[in-house]
This record gives sequence, C-alpha cells and structure tokens, in this order.
Amino acid sequence: MSLGLLLVMIDEESRVQHIEEAVQRYLQGEDVNSLARQYGMSRAGMYLWIKKAKQAATANMRLHDLGPKGIAREKRISVELENKALKAENEQLRQNCSR
Repeated sequence: MSLGLLLVMIDEESRVQHIEEAVQRYLQGEDVNSLARQYGMSRAGMYLWIKKAKQAATANMRLHDLGPKGIAREKRISVELENKALKAENEQLRQNCSR
C-alpha cells in the first residue's frame, strides 16, 4: 500500500468519525446550522448524513460500513444537494433584485 493511499484512508476514517460525531450531537439536540458550520458541510449535507445515520441505525450498521466508494458517493450527493439549494437561493435573490 502506498503512502498516498494510506493517507487518504486515514483522512477518510477521520472524516467518517467527524460525521458520526456531528450526527450524534444533532441527535442529542444541537442545532443543525451550527453543527454544519462547525464541521464544514452544508445544511443539506448534514441532513443527508442524519438520514443515512438513521437508516444505518435501523440496519444496525455504522456510517463507516458504507466503505470508501459509498462515502464518496454520499459526499457527491451532498455537494449536488448543496449546489441545487444554492442555485435556488441565487434565483430567488435575482428575482428579488429585479423587482
């Protein structure tokens, strides 16, 4: 295993731990907006991970069990959701400015 691959795996493991921590804090009652800011993700991304965590809990799994490909897929979906939300917000702002 190359050093680069090892570092990516360590970084991905750390990312998963941070996501799990953020989700746990949300489930304990903390505000999703502040958690998303603290963990450097969008609100939509945070809600996506919360949903996945609840599904994983139902299936008696951890988020880590998604594997690197599953995590990459979830990250891509999170970015796509954030992009969609930002485009909608941008369009709303344009409409407000043109009035």
